[in-house]
Amino acid sequence: MSRKNNGAKCAAVDSALIASLRDSGILESADTGFAEFAVRNFADDDCVYYSALALVWAARNQHVCIDYRKGGLLFTGDDEGGSSAGELREIALSAITEASKSPKAPFFSEVIPPHEAGSAQTPAVFFKGRLYLNKFYNYERLIASKLAERMHAVTHDSGLLASGVAELFPAGSDERQRAAALNAAQSSFSVISGGPGTGKTSTVIKIALLHIEQLLADTRIPRILLCAPTGKAALRLYNALGRGSGEYRTNDRYAKYLQYLPDADHTLTIHRALPLLAEYTPTLVIVDETSMVDTLLLYRLLSSLGADASIIFLGDRDQLSSVQSGSVMADLCTLDDISPRAKGRINMLEKSYRFSGECGIGRAAALIRSGDANGFLDFLKSGDSQLALITPGAKGYHESVRFAIESMAGSCRDFAAFSQTDDDAAAILQFEKYRVLCARRSGPWGVTGINDAIEELLSEEGYINPSQGFYHNMPLLILKNDYRRNLYNGDTGLVRKNGESLHFTVAADGEVRRFNPAFLSDTQKVFAMTIHKSQGSEYDGCLIVLPAEDSPLLTRELLYTALTRARHRAVILASEEILHVCIARQTERMSGLTAFF
Repeated sequence: MSRKNNGAKCAAVDSALIASLRDSGILESADTGFAEFAVRNFADDDCVYYSALALVWAARNQHVCIDYRKGGLLFTGDDEGGSSAGELREIALSAITEASKSPKAPFFSEVIPPHEAGSAQTPAVFFKGRLYLNKFYNYERLIASKLAERMHAVTHDSGLLASGVAELFPAGSDERQRAAALNAAQSSFSVISGGPGTGKTSTVIKIALLHIEQLLADTRIPRILLCAPTGKAALRLYNALGRGSGEYRTNDRYAKYLQYLPDADHTLTIHRALPLLAEYTPTLVIVDETSMVDTLLLYRLLSSLGADASIIFLGDRDQLSSVQSGSVMADLCTLDDISPRAKGRINMLEKSYRFSGECGIGRAAALIRSGDANGFLDFLKSGDSQLALITPGAKGYHESVRFAIESMAGSCRDFAAFSQTDDDAAAILQFEKYRVLCARRSGPWGVTGINDAIEELLSEEGYINPSQGFYHNMPLLILKNDYRRNLYNGDTGLVRKNGESLHFTVAADGEVRRFNPAFLSDTQKVFAMTIHKSQGSEYDGCLIVLPAEDSPLLTRELLYTALTRARHRAVILASEEILHVCIARQTERMSGLTAFF
């Protein structure tokens, strides 16, 4: 591979280096393919080649741009790529730096503030110490523009609002919840972040009631839309709002407003909401599980909303980010440090009403968030009734799995209680008490291996009778939205015998629904599931399984997300070394949203 320098101070392309990183899996054909396309169609220049290579690698690995200050994140992988990745990283950063000194069309351009001047047209865009693919530059530019448009006070009756806040948040109420509600009611853009049990749902119910009251007082009709990245998360928010609003049914002031809370037709995934927004103009949009929202999805949502719609983002900034590019929730939560206009619009709920901060799961979660691996391990081994650590070294594989299951649920019999009742609703309720959560999909300590190990264990104990295909009491996970059947990615249920037939059975709010499992398009066995899939769910007990080998997947956010899925008992099956590595590594994604403010 030989290429002209055209006077640029860039290293010539090293074919052997590129090939070795392709072989190790650090680079893929998409990376090298785009780099070759770039030099073939824009400039036969090594700076272009290495910049294009780095940009596509970054996008493929959930980064929105290349931030020079975080260049060490480039070309990492399961084995970090060794010295070859380090060499390519150095060459690519040098090429990008050289190109930034005098960005030349047709491949490069630079946008110099004020960036409102317009969008860039070249494939690669330099902006404030970052290099973007054109589409990601324009996504973040337009997201920032749409959010800035909403950073203004909304028209409201201040006396009515003050009395409403006083009634909904009487003396002794959580001050942060009260402030979040007051801020949201006065703004067309707000963010509420908090861990499990901090009151995000109860706060947003009160915000909705304040919103409804304000609009009706102004003779306008409230229209509220609930949405989330997944159908399961959207339904969970809808049900939570339904349960939480029950206390206001006999309230003289607010009972009459409950009819304006969103119904099931206005509780959607963000993807399904987008075409609706072409015809339906909401006055308030509530987005739950914002940590799962990626940059493109946020861009599409904000681009579809009318200028008069208020929007509230709910989530937990300490949880895992989206599986696609960006770190939306983390970026939003830093805006009040960047922009004076965002002051008061970013609200952090800190007090958990589910977990004590001094013991159990709450204490362990706080130690993870603070990065205190030694403190976390000491606490795990302190004998706290909510926690246990099982290291797999002393026992064989299957014995480790058995012991961990028994530690989580009390016994295999308790774990398999779903198989011991003829009542379908009771069986599903029992199955949803416990969940095994894995960091990886494959391998002996991943979902595939642990699913097989648990199936074998329960079969040996006589609780299930596995066969080819579907079988009675087989747990299934839905992997793809099925809108016709109202089944969503992440839904779980049991295959149950109904007469002579087998049906996939799900239950929610007392309603049992049954489907022929042969007609379901995409499912998998779910004694265990990935931690990513568990986001937003809660269980009485969780077994958290981490692999024996290090991986970039193992991060502080992953462990925190897994641990906080458990209400009462969390058991971790992992080595102490892996837990140290996991807590030390924070998720870092290169993005530039805050640079546009």
